[in-house]
Amino acid sequence: MRPEKEFNEEEYIEWLNHGYYLSKYAPEMADLIVHAKGDTSKLNALQDGRNIYLDEEFEELKPDWLTKDDFDNNDEKEKGLDKDNEPEM
Repeated sequence: MRPEKEFNEEEYIEWLNHGYYLSKYAPEMADLIVHAKGDTSKLNALQDGRNIYLDEEFEELKPDWLTKDDFDNNDEKEKGLDKDNEPEM
């Protein structure tokens, strides 16, 4: 096996994009490639691209109630629980 040449940022981004688009349009092939044995910069970039795609897919599939901010003050105002609305005695 020949030694790996220097891997610059442009090449990393190129291979990251390959991993992303493989995951989007050919997921079976992407799975085969990223689970291949080896530790090269190109393979790592492909895996990173696949992980970015999978993270985006997961975010899109999340239901709205999981993405809603639970600490939003609008909910308290709707329920009449804001601090300016003290109960009368």
